[in-house]
Amino acid sequence: MNYLLIDDDPIINLVHRKTILKFDEGAEVKEFLSPRTALDEILQNPKDVNGHVIFLDINMPDLNGF
Repeated sequence: MNYLLIDDDPIINLVHRKTILKFDEGAEVKEFLSPRTALDEILQNPKDVNGHVIFLDINMPDLNGF
């Protein structure tokens, strides 16, 4: 399975990555510290993120998760 981690805190992304890989060793995990960067990648390659599980921080300074 594939995962997108979008959180402005790198420690949270690290914890999520380690937890995911503990239970799904073959997982592909992409991390983003900026929601705008993640959104740009999703909009540029919408088929590449089809079927991904997204962990999205709701409370970020630049752009919120809502």
